[in-house]
Amino acid sequence: VLSLGNFPKYLFDKTNIDSNLIQIIQTLVYASQLDYTNLNNEMIGWVKSRQDSIKSLKNLLENLFKDHALNDFDYLFENKFLIESIFDAYFKGLNDYTTNSKGDSGSKVREAALESIESLIQLSSMLKIEWIINDRDLIIKCLSGIGQQAVERIDRTRNLAGRVFSNLIYNNEFNIDKNNPSLAKILKSIFTHEICANIDWN
Repeated sequence: VLSLGNFPKYLFDKTNIDSNLIQIIQTLVYASQLDYTNLNNEMIGWVKSRQDSIKSLKNLLENLFKDHALNDFDYLFENKFLIESIFDAYFKGLNDYTTNSKGDSGSKVREAALESIESLIQLSSMLKIEWIINDRDLIIKCLSGIGQQAVERIDRTRNLAGRVFSNLIYNNEFNIDKNNPSLAKILKSIFTHEICANIDWN
């Protein structure tokens, strides 16, 4: 699964909408949500598959737009349904609390989702995808999910979430002050730049 996220962009058709690329993304979205539940409706399997699928989605988009500019693949961001399905996969990943004999194995999926949400928002900001960065409800949902992970009991997960949260609200490319001024005012009144710089999320 991870190899799909590392496909170089020259393998895809640049002259038309590449149906194979779309299918790869859709397959990764599907695989990121595979689960196996027990009689108590608790997810107990496919953790590694979900984690790797989310990572592959992140890597694939970063590889396609690694020059941080719109190119022959900008049709992906014009496909609102496709991008929303990617966000939905990430949101579901943030709620993965699968446990096994070793403990909270779902934390690895949640951490992959945290990094992927940050990457997709930053990429959307650099590419100036207005329908994403100006969608107040979507941004609130992203920051709320990240904020939830910032109070998790696992140090590693909490630390990552805290860094992602502060990186986004003080990211110059994302520029939450311009795109969501009322939301920015609330967040930055609580999480000042000084607090975010000095807080120990562990």
